[in-house]
Amino acid sequence: MKEDRERWGWAWKSIQVKRPGGPSNSGPFGLKIKVSFPNKRNRDTDGVLSAMKTAIDALVDVGVLPDDKGATLPNLSVKIEFASSSPGTTIELEKL
Repeated sequence: MKEDRERWGWAWKSIQVKRPGGPSNSGPFGLKIKVSFPNKRNRDTDGVLSAMKTAIDALVDVGVLPDDKGATLPNLSVKIEFASSSPGTTIELEKL
């Protein structure tokens, strides 16, 4: 898990994540996560959710978010799609 968190941290740094709403990282924020799979194979949904935890922790590690508590992230949504024409993960962060 530590390695995954470090990988996400480097990913956030490599794409130079911009803080929503300007330079301040004080919340609250809304976070939308969409995971799209290329086929209809049945997947373990809570496994997807646990993988997203490391991505959110990495946002804290690199300073995009001050923490991942409920007051900072009151709006969190996860959508899982199957048989998508464009598989992958999309994460949107918005200042509320």
